Order: sequence, then structure tokens, then C-alpha cells
Amino acid sequence: MISMTFSLVLLAQMPQLPEILQEKMDEEHLDLTVNYDETEQVKTEEQYYSFINRTLGTDTLLGYRWSEDAQDWMLRARIIKNYNDDELVTEKYFQFLNDDGDWQDGLLFNYSYTSFGSLSELLIQHWNKDSSIWVNYFKKINTYNDAENLSEIETLWWSHWHQDWVPHQMKVFTWAGDQLTADTVKFLPFNSDAWLSHHYSSFDYNDLGLKTTKTVYRWKWWAGEWKNERNYLYSYDDSGDNVITVVSQYWAGDAGWKDAHRHNYTYTDFDEVSNYLAEYWSEWGSEWIADVNIAYTYNDEELLSNYVWQQMPWWGDQWVNVQQASYTYDADGNMTETIIQKWHHWTEEWVNWRKWEMILDYSQIMSIADNTGNGIEAIFENPYRPGQAISFKGLRQDKYQLQLFDLSGRLVESKTINGNAVSSFGNVGGNALYFMTLSGGKGLVYSAKILINN
Repeated sequence: MISMTFSLVLLAQMPQLPEILQEKMDEEHLDLTVNYDETEQVKTEEQYYSFINRTLGTDTLLGYRWSEDAQDWMLRARIIKNYNDDELVTEKYFQFLNDDGDWQDGLLFNYSYTSFGSLSELLIQHWNKDSSIWVNYFKKINTYNDAENLSEIETLWWSHWHQDWVPHQMKVFTWAGDQLTADTVKFLPFNSDAWLSHHYSSFDYNDLGLKTTKTVYRWKWWAGEWKNERNYLYSYDDSGDNVITVVSQYWAGDAGWKDAHRHNYTYTDFDEVSNYLAEYWSEWGSEWIADVNIAYTYNDEELLSNYVWQQMPWWGDQWVNVQQASYTYDADGNMTETIIQKWHHWTEEWVNWRKWEMILDYSQIMSIADNTGNGIEAIFENPYRPGQAISFKGLRQDKYQLQLFDLSGRLVESKTINGNAVSSFGNVGGNALYFMTLSGGKGLVYSAKILINN
């Protein structure tokens, strides 16, 4: 554990982020002292999204929360990603709606890469509303060996006291050829230039190159030596898929290693996890007790379409629903929507919780640019609430067709207006991104993306 003095001093130097931004930072898994590979993790929308195919351009993820009062999805946040020609993310903007219903900058992620396409640096900045500038917040630097394997990660926090980067944590990887044999995590106490060890992991492999064991040691500073902490034993099926992982905990004295947790995996014919079962060892009953079960469902294109997360209560023998998610894709296999629901124990039904809509290269979906560049200016609120005024500058006195399309190209609403008229759109349904077009006698004269926020 990082020393209390270091933690408190570090926190004193860091600005207090709004809750929604801190929530986003927690999702980034930036703490090197935590092993995120110890159990099966339900993939977040963004993690899964980053693994699928995409076209070049800018991607936007719209985040919603479910409002019980309005019984509708309420727009909450958006993530805008920019890519380079190698389809690597170069920038990621995280914005959220403030109390006035306007988009407010929150976090900016900048990514740099090596010549062989691996991440070399992640720089995270937060928006200072008072100064209207991006301010440094966090940095992660990756170093690679000659074989292009990751050899070191260093994380740093920005110190507003010193106006400089302060080293925070380090993870060093040891390789034997292309096999990872060990990793060591260190941290730097405040006002010190001497890295202190936190934990150390060693790995063993079978003749097929599959990892068979992982042993974690914790550095005990009062004893000045490494002490056993956890051991992982991996078992595989004939296809080389990890089917069982047994985690043992080390107890001091004569007790030694004792079973603690067991993770069981089953797979589809196309080698994706179809079910995950977590168990814990009961010393009283000398048996494995079921704890968590996650069932994964895939569509005909072998893409994840749903998962259901269940928990076994300690007092019963029936699974209890906890959370589920459903995923929707377009014809090209790109994820377009994720809906996460929580189980309501009183009403015994699934209740909406979070939703993400993914807009892939939306400027190319309908071959419509943001503006035709002919000097016409639209005046409207964006995000737009139905009934708000929409007017235009630079139009000649003529009749125009004002139309609203959804992302599939379906016409949602159409109005005929004069050049100087004020118009509006009605209640078009759910909160989402739409295309607004204005056409005259000679065709399209203006177009824009419009975010409807009912």
C-alpha cells in the first residue's frame, strides 16, 4: 500500500474533479498496484468498442443515464475520438452536460505511439473552467526493449505546487525471449528519489508456452524481504483455452498456502467465453461455494450480444440477477449501441441504468458535411430541445425544405419554411444524434449534426 503521507500530499496537489470525471478516471485502470487480470472482468462499452473494426475518421460515443422521473434516457456525456491513418487513437475528449444543458469540456486524453505502433505515452489533461485552458493531470510513459516488448511503465501526476511532473508508480517487466517471466511494481514516496518495492510477480510456462503459474510476493519493509501473498494455477483444455484458475492465499506460520478462489470458464466453438463462474473456498464445509456467474451470448456473426451477471447470496442456493448488458451492431459489425440494466429486487424486473450510442464516422454515413460553406448560418441550440427556435442567416427569400434524418437515413420530420422564417422540430422520440438539412430549389444549401435532448 502506498504510504499515507505520500497519498495525502499527492491528493493535496491534485485538483478535485467533478464526480462524473472521477468516475471516468477510475475506469482507466491507472493504478499499477492493482492486478486487473486476476478475475474475468466484464468488458466495458469502450473497451469492447476499441477492439472492433472501424473506418477512418472521428468516432463519437454518447452516454445516457436513465431518468426514473422522466422515464426516458437523459443525455449525460460524450466521448469524441480522433484517429491517425494507422487507425490508432490520437485524441479522446470526454465532455459532459452541465446544469445549463451545455456541453462542458472535462478530460482530454492524448496518445503517442512508437514506430511499431505500440503506445509510448498517454497524457491526460482536465479542463480548467476558470482559466479556460487544458491543465496537466496524469501521464503514463511506456518503454520497450529491442524485441519491442513492454519493459517499463512509469506514471506521473502533475504537481501544481512545483508546476512539474511528480513520479508516482513504476512497473518493470522481465522477459526471457518473448515470455514474460516477472514484473515488479514500485512507488516513489513523497519528497524522495528512492523507489520502494510494492509487489513482485513471477510466471512459469509449460512446453506449449502457456502460463501455468503466477506467484505474487509482497514487499515487507519491516522485514526487508519478499513474502508470499497469492498463487495462481492455470489449467487449459485441448484447444489451449484457460478453463480453470485456482487462486491460493498464503497464511503465515504453519498454515502455508490455502485455496481462496476458483475461476471457471467455458467457451463457444469460436473460442469466446460463453460462461464465467467464480467460486470461493469454504474452510467450514471444505468445498467450493458458487459466488458469481456471468453468461455471455453472441449473435450469428459471433459478436457479443448480451451478458447476464448473477450473484449467489450467502443465505440461499438460487442465483440472483445483478446486471445485464445488450449490444447492437450495424451491417458491418460495428457496435452502435450498448444498454446496461440493473436488477430491481423489489419489482423483480430489469431497470435501465446506462446507455452508450456509438457514432462511427458519422460525416461519411450520409455523405453530409457539417456545413456547405456557402455563408449560410444556422441559429439553434445544440443539444436541441424540441420546440426551440431554428432560424437561418444568409438565405434568399425563397421556400426551403427543413428536414431531420436519423443515422439510418430515415426521414423523421420535414418542414417548409421561408427564408426569414423561424421553425422548430417537434418531439421526435428518443435522445440521439440526427442530421438536419436545408434544401432549396437548387438542392442542399446547409447541413449539420444536431443532438436531440428531450
